[in-house]
Amino acid sequence: MARMIPAFTQFFDDNGDPLISGFLQFYQSGTTTDKDTFSDINETIPNANPVPLDGAGRCPNVFGSGAYKIISYDASMVQYQSFDPVISDSVGGAFASWDAVTIYSEGKLVTGSDLKRYSSIFSSNQGSDPVTSPAEWKPITFISTGIVDNSVAAAITIDANSNIHFASTLTITALKAMTAPLYDNVNIHVFGYSAEGDGGNGIFKWDASNLSTEVTSDTLNGIYVPPNADNTGASGAWVREHSSIINVRWFGATGDGATDDSAAITAANTYAAALTNGGEVLFPSGVYKVSVNTSISSNVAASFSQGAKLSVDIAKTFTINGPIISPLQQIFSGVGSISVGTQNEYIPEYHVSWFGLSPSNSDAVNDAALATLIACIPSGNTIQWGSGVYQISTHAWPYNKVLTWRGVSPMDTDTTPGTEISGSGADVISNIEVTTRYSVIENIKIKAAAGNTALNLQNLGTILSNVLAYGGAYGIKAPNSVGVEWHNVTAYGTTAGLYIVTSGSNVFNLNTLINVATSSRNATGTATVLGGAVAGSIVGNNFIGLDVETSNVGLNMNANAPEFNTFHNLWGENMTGGSEVLLNDSNTSNSIFINPHFTGAGSITYGNTSSKLAGGDIQVGSRLFLPPVTVATLPAAVDNEGSVVYVSDEAGGSTLALSNGTDWRRVQDRVIVT
Repeated sequence: MARMIPAFTQFFDDNGDPLISGFLQFYQSGTTTDKDTFSDINETIPNANPVPLDGAGRCPNVFGSGAYKIISYDASMVQYQSFDPVISDSVGGAFASWDAVTIYSEGKLVTGSDLKRYSSIFSSNQGSDPVTSPAEWKPITFISTGIVDNSVAAAITIDANSNIHFASTLTITALKAMTAPLYDNVNIHVFGYSAEGDGGNGIFKWDASNLSTEVTSDTLNGIYVPPNADNTGASGAWVREHSSIINVRWFGATGDGATDDSAAITAANTYAAALTNGGEVLFPSGVYKVSVNTSISSNVAASFSQGAKLSVDIAKTFTINGPIISPLQQIFSGVGSISVGTQNEYIPEYHVSWFGLSPSNSDAVNDAALATLIACIPSGNTIQWGSGVYQISTHAWPYNKVLTWRGVSPMDTDTTPGTEISGSGADVISNIEVTTRYSVIENIKIKAAAGNTALNLQNLGTILSNVLAYGGAYGIKAPNSVGVEWHNVTAYGTTAGLYIVTSGSNVFNLNTLINVATSSRNATGTATVLGGAVAGSIVGNNFIGLDVETSNVGLNMNANAPEFNTFHNLWGENMTGGSEVLLNDSNTSNSIFINPHFTGAGSITYGNTSSKLAGGDIQVGSRLFLPPVTVATLPAAVDNEGSVVYVSDEAGGSTLALSNGTDWRRVQDRVIVT
């Protein structure tokens, strides 16, 4: 029911003169079949057809529905204009009568010939009668105010997608109180679970089938909401429209940090886990209190929005058996426990920020957070650190856990972006024990307080990569290590940069160190110290690219421990006066120095003759010291071809002697030493 011709419209001929006493003929669109118009808006009083125009060429009231073909005539019935289709004013609005000519867009609402209401399912919908074309049109059912209880306002609006909206707040409780509609597929927009805006909002569609099994499983009515008239769901229920992402607030979680949200989280997980391919439990921004033991299934991802966090009560455990999806933020808090199961293959790395570690925290706060993280993470996983300086007191590597600590990059200076762990305790990181073999530390700078040690290693197979240890008396101590691999490591301290001194039954054997730079950073310190209490405690190590540049002692191989070690490209450039490199003392043996490189005014002490120099460039600024041997203690010449020794009691006086592979001969006259 709409006006076909706008009020006060005047019609003209081709000369611009009014069609005085002319006519308008109305046909069904696309035909020559007359179609009635009416003089009243209720379409009860038909007009004549053709409709006569007045003496000024104006028409009377013309109301109609649908599409028409209209032809204008003068008083002699001479045709002037033809229009087809002409659509009534309300066809473009909601629930105008359907016609075969109009092209309807998705969501357009019409009235069918059966006087029922329909919504177009897709765009470019033309020629398909809604009464007989269910694939193109879906029926729309109205809900009268008589089936809405007094808690829900009677005002109802319908949007372009056929969703029904109530003017007042509609909650799950109010939805349950509604009488079931007569038809399926009625959509209701709910504004909240318990109150408007609490995050439990969504669109529910009525399903009249037997949903008793689903309703029984969904005890908190987050997805399936039966009416109070039959709360079993046997006669149907309202069903929430959703994807595989299941929001805990749909089940009544508040996220206020005070209300126990355990039941809502469990209900969300139960539903998500039952989906064909699992799902995702979403925690929107808020603090979710967990007061009973709660878990997330292995086929469900725990997804945290920005600002979302769990707060677990004391003596309670929150277990995540599936993936974690979260930005870099704290998501675990409280005094309870976080568990990820014994082997959670879905979490490749654990970010320290999830557990509350932050460069802005004190060492006490970070210590507690790190303890929670270590207790949670299974052996074989990675701890990912962010940029900045993390203050801790000290950390003893967890016994019997193989872990990787990975930073963004080591910081060359305190202001360079990267990862630094700065400790105030005696050892910043210590006790990587035998049972934690193959642990990894990479892309991290470790700083010790004055007089302390940055990194104290006692283990099998630890890998260091891109690590800078500094700040205290010692950069790195390694008193008990077998099979370790170090790559691109820098260590310096006031006493020693790298301090490998074993004791008792401890050993430093069969290790590979590549591109290791050491320095004492002190006029009285030593860059690298190798030594032990018993023979055989530092054996079979391969040092490739060891830098011992220093102003005091570069490499000190002392005591009686280092044997059968290989040094490739041992480096000490621009040694200052008074500095010294002790390649071997008289108690060490059988090491090989390949391409050593020393320059400057310092001195070289080369010890046991069973060790060998192979190539290289040694520029001695002050002295090259060779410990004295006697004629009686000369090593076998056959084993030392090309070696030089200092013989203190040769018959002609002390002398340098050179082995030709057969004899030791005095260098000044090539006479055999006697």
